[in-house]
This record gives sequence, structure tokens and C-alpha cells, in this order.
Amino acid sequence: MKLSPVAIFAYRRPKHLQKVLEALSQEPEAPDTHLILFLDGAKSGADRRDVVAVQAVAAQAKGFRSLEIHAAEKNLGLARSITEGVSKMCRDFKRTIILEDDIVPRQGFLSFMNEALKNIERNRVSCRFPDTPIRWTPRLLLTAFCP
Repeated sequence: MKLSPVAIFAYRRPKHLQKVLEALSQEPEAPDTHLILFLDGAKSGADRRDVVAVQAVAAQAKGFRSLEIHAAEKNLGLARSITEGVSKMCRDFKRTIILEDDIVPRQGFLSFMNEALKNIERNRVSCRFPDTPIRWTPRLLLTAFCP
């Protein structure tokens, strides 16, 4: 089965991002998973240090089929960052897994998500979100929040 890529959105929390990357890299599917990171830029000089630290953590991500980093030069804000990143994922991939930097997945997460997306595709289920500028269909999107 072709595995879905994973996108992670991060901003100013290097320790959070590190935990997410460590958990994902331990999954058996990680070596076959394309990882895409969307890193928002600093709002001000005070944020710069944390943003640079997040970028350093992102650059050290290992254990995945490939790593793609999209680091914004300036702060896009949460809504714009996620809207643009999710839109890119939906344009580029048939299905995708989306996480934020404070969602540490449990063991078995990638297997579960890939199987769920495969089942959704097989059963021709699609996701539609009203009143959103993002065109979700025919792309499939499933977001999971794991404690």
C-alpha cells in the first residue's frame, strides 16, 4: 500500500516538535513516509530565537523516506499558515495526514491513519467542509488528534 504523506505545522515550540518527530520516526511505516513540515515565521524579534530553534529541530528530522521543509520568512499566522499548507497538501497528494506540533501520536498511528484513509478511498467517502476557501474534494483528508 502506498503510504500517505504526513504534514506537521509548527511554530515557536521546538520541544513539542521534537516529541512529535521522535514518536513518528519510531513507527514501522516511517522509512516509507514522506514528511512535510510547515514552519511559520517569527512575529517579532522576541519570537525569532524560538522560530530558529524549531527550524533546527526540523532540519534534524531523520528516519523518513524524505523530508520537505517549508519555512515562512515572516509570520503568516495560524489560519493562513494552515490554510495554505493544507491546500498545498491537497493539491499535491491524493490523501494526507495532518498534525500540529503539539499532537504526539501513539504507537500504531501511521498504520491506523493509512488504513483509515485507504478504507475511506475504497468506500468512496469524501470530506466536505462548508464555508471554507479550501477545495477539499476529490482529495481526502483525515486529521487525527492523539493524546
